[in-house]
Amino acid sequence: MSRCNDPIAAIVVIGTTVFSNIGGSYVDFFGGRSTNYEKNMQEMYMRGTETLKQRAKIIRADAITGAM
Repeated sequence: MSRCNDPIAAIVVIGTTVFSNIGGSYVDFFGGRSTNYEKNMQEMYMRGTETLKQRAKIIRADAITGAM
């Protein structure tokens, strides 16, 4: 017998320092990749995924689907 769960969501916010904002502005202006911002985005993704896993475990869900 299958069952449907209500949707779950996770919101993660990570602050940045003034120095990484300045560095990101230069990268935006001149082009290239901002490793600091990429690192922060990876951290947010990992935290969001972990939060979803914990919430899914609580409601005994079999899987997590969707995009962040």
